[in-house]
Amino acid sequence: MANKVFPIDYVRSAMEFALFKNRNSTEYFNDSDINIFTFYEHLASDEEVNRYVEKVQQLIEQQNREGLIGSGILSTTSTTSIINNKQVFISPFEWTCTIRCTLGNRDKMLDTLYKMFEELRGRKIDIACFDNGILQTVGTIGNGNDNLMHDYDYIGSFNVDTLTNEDIFNRLESIWENTDLGISVDKTHDLLFFLENNGKLELWKGISNGTTFTNFEQVDKVIHSHDSFEKMKLSISFTDLKATDPYLLDGNEYFEISFGGGATLTTSNVMLGNDLVKVRIAKNKVVGATDYSFKENNALVFYTLDPQEKASGNSAGTIENKLKANYFKTNTHTDSVTITKQYTFVYNTNVALLNQWYDYASYGINDLGDGGSLKQTSMTPNIIYTIREITNSWFNIKIRTFDAKIVEDIDINDTDSDVMTIGVSMQVQGANN
Repeated sequence: MANKVFPIDYVRSAMEFALFKNRNSTEYFNDSDINIFTFYEHLASDEEVNRYVEKVQQLIEQQNREGLIGSGILSTTSTTSIINNKQVFISPFEWTCTIRCTLGNRDKMLDTLYKMFEELRGRKIDIACFDNGILQTVGTIGNGNDNLMHDYDYIGSFNVDTLTNEDIFNRLESIWENTDLGISVDKTHDLLFFLENNGKLELWKGISNGTTFTNFEQVDKVIHSHDSFEKMKLSISFTDLKATDPYLLDGNEYFEISFGGGATLTTSNVMLGNDLVKVRIAKNKVVGATDYSFKENNALVFYTLDPQEKASGNSAGTIENKLKANYFKTNTHTDSVTITKQYTFVYNTNVALLNQWYDYASYGINDLGDGGSLKQTSMTPNIIYTIREITNSWFNIKIRTFDAKIVEDIDINDTDSDVMTIGVSMQVQGANN
């Protein structure tokens, strides 16, 4: 990294960015209401615990004088490791956080933290590390549960002396006009977004006239006065909240909320599972004596899914021969390649496709349609699916669309917590599907 920044600071940056988005809300606290401090040590002895508690008490006294609503302490729970690899930086670690606030702010603080969890869980976060050691989290297009571009999303890099309205408009237009990407941009109100130009991160605003963007202006000339920055990524998970009993301090009632989790910090060239921001699957057709199409209004109906697991691999079909002239060494010739995608989904009953897979795999139930018109077509092993996978890492967007067929069992399982999952193995089909 360009400047020494502890991995735990990236967790704080991600949290502060999620809280920052609440600034226009009265329902939740924001980053100006909650101050989270990072500690760079883990605790291994009673002596260290006592010293740590003393530092926390001093810090809390300072926070009380500042009149903050929430006072947070964020630290690692063990020694942070770095994977031994020369070409990439990978640092997995565990962390814990404790936030203290007055009892009267309890419910709103709990709502705020659960909102933060919702904003960050199941996603990777792109974070800029400036050469002066300051961090800035940016939004990732496609990372949300919806299909919209949001304020503070990152729209990629430019390398021009002077950015024009046309440069920026063309970049945004390439987003909303890409039907395969499927991301809409609300042009009826102003839009804030990050971009990179000549190696520096900049914040811009699109000015709307209520119908489209008519002008673009730079909001922050040079964010945090940096000359360069390094692109980093963070994948983060959470444990649930735990609250202490209320206690009195200086005549006020306080309570503390603690939570933690795991995180992995990497450079931007490391592919993360959560770089896959969208998986869309559509029932396409059944190939037979008479082909049957599932299109509606001549268009595929895609379902957006969130796979828990997404393994893939290929296996080759080979022909072997051994010749005396070659001292009976084995020669191989590959005449086919089988590519398999394995997905595991939490059974989300709001997704119609998962309901169909569940009913078909569990009970053989098949929606036959009026008069049996869809017999053996509504759900059958012979359906060709069209799958669209979208990855986005610092606006390096890749869209891969392919046809596949379920070639093995649809597995219905429940985990230790009784959560139902649906596993499918899909073989990527060639043109003669």
